[in-house]
Order: sequence, then structure tokens, then C-alpha cells
Amino acid sequence: MDGLTQARIIEEERLSVAELVRHARMGWHLLVIGALIGTAAALLAVRLAQPQFTAQMVVGPIARIGPAAMGPKLPTLSGGAGRSITEPGPGDEALSDFARFLRLLGSVPVAQRLAGNGSLMPGIFHRSWDAGTGSWKPPGGLVPAARRLLLWLAGRTGWVPPDAQALSEHLRTNLVVEALGGGPMQRISYRHQDRALAMAVVAGVHAAADRALRAEAARRVLAEIEYVRARLTEVTHTEHRRALVALLAEQERLRMMIDVDLPFAADAIETVTAPVLPDWPDPLVLVPFGGLAGFMATLFWVYGRAALLSGRR
Repeated sequence: MDGLTQARIIEEERLSVAELVRHARMGWHLLVIGALIGTAAALLAVRLAQPQFTAQMVVGPIARIGPAAMGPKLPTLSGGAGRSITEPGPGDEALSDFARFLRLLGSVPVAQRLAGNGSLMPGIFHRSWDAGTGSWKPPGGLVPAARRLLLWLAGRTGWVPPDAQALSEHLRTNLVVEALGGGPMQRISYRHQDRALAMAVVAGVHAAADRALRAEAARRVLAEIEYVRARLTEVTHTEHRRALVALLAEQERLRMMIDVDLPFAADAIETVTAPVLPDWPDPLVLVPFGGLAGFMATLFWVYGRAALLSGRR
């Protein structure tokens, strides 16, 4: 490509930019109208949307050392044969109690524990709750009615009252868990139109997942204790009995530590909080964005119209 061709291309680009600027100046009133329409649409959306509160808490693995720590959770058995109480390394993170805790959030076992709370289910599934009769009802609206009709035509049940499975699906969709700074701490957040209910859901999910892990650990330890006790009735060798007695004593210590009324897998670094005023939708973000979107849409329309007229000529 010679210098003359490059100069011609640069000149054509300058002419194109100049044409775009000229068309934008000619249609400035349209751009203003588009920005105003976008702003008005955003304001209308904010007014029509149901204000919601975002409740959140920060959790992290249970500390083993430090003033606020609960100490080693699992005692080391005599002779070095005990379970490891060291913090999991990068390759062992999937095996830690905290990783299991994060996995349980939004699971059916956790939802089953939350479903026992008589105030949470009606608040979460308020569209299906009749406060007057205190009973469940099919949700109103065109979309739910059409869904029930299609299921009925397909020979399936169109609607059932919300249960633990429905609550689990709701939590998986609406519960947000995000890592903070690439470290082990995680932020759990949930948004709802009722501030108190949003905070109760976050606190309830944390407590239910932690209790589920505590119950599983207690179940395993009790099973091990029963097994060792049964073996003691059968073993007569002195050394073997001494080893079983030591093992039973360590298991009893472990059972007592599990029963301590402290978080088992996830400690609340920051307790549940929620803003006093609704934080969603945020008009300070949506309204300017709506105005900008209206401006850009009108700008593309002006340029497209100019290009179409130029092509016809």
C-alpha cells in the first residue's frame, strides 16, 4: 500500500467521522428526546418495582488458634493414631468442614430444617400464601395459570404447596455466596422485600448448615463409641483392652467437644446485617443508565437512518 492510498483512506475516515458528527448535530433534539424517554422509563421501572433489602453476613472457617478461637475441635488420639486437626491445605480444601458447609447452603437437608420455621415459608412464598385462611393456594397471574394448564394437559399435577424441595430451589437461585479477596472468607447474601425475613433467611441458612454438619459428626462419633464398647465386651487381651479404653476415652472427649454450643464449621466473621432503607432497585444507578441507554439507542437510530438515506442516494 503506497502513501497515496493511505492518505486517501485517512481522508475518507475523516469524512466519515465528520458525517457522523454532522448527523448527530442535526438530530440533537432527537437525542435529547431519547435520553428523556430512557430516563422516564427507568424512573417508571423503579416506581413499579418492589423495593427489596439485601441481608448479608461474612463467614469463615472455624479458627484453631488465637484469642477468639475455640481450639482444636478434634482431639489427637494417643500414640499418634488420632485424626488430623491441622488446617486443610490447598489440595485438601474439598475435604474440610467449611467446604462441606458451603456445599450444604441451599441443599435439601438445610431447606428441610428451615421449612420447620413457621414464619419463613409463608414469607418466602407469599404469592402462594393466603393470610386470611392461613393456608396455601395456587399463585395468581397469567403465567402461573398457563403453566398449571399445560401440566394438567400433560397429565401431571399442576401445583403443590411449597415444600423443602421448592425452598431448596429458591435458595439455590436467590442465595448468593461470593469469596472475599481470594481468601477463605465468604459473603452470604439474600434479597427480599421484607428486611426482617431477609435477615432471618441468611441467619437460618448459616445455622441450619452448621447444625447439619454437627449432627453428622455426632452420629459418626456415637457409632464409633458404640462399636468400641461392643469390642470391649469381646476382647480379653490386656494390651488390646488398654488400647480400646484409651480410644473410647478420646472418643468421649470428642463427643463432648462436638456438643459445645459454638459454631462447628463456619464462624460468623460479620453477623447478619441489612440496610435500613431498601437498596434495590437503586435509582442512582438505574436512572442514569436508563438515560444513557435511551441516548445510545437514539444515536444508533440517527446513524442508521443517515446511512440508509445515503445508500438510497
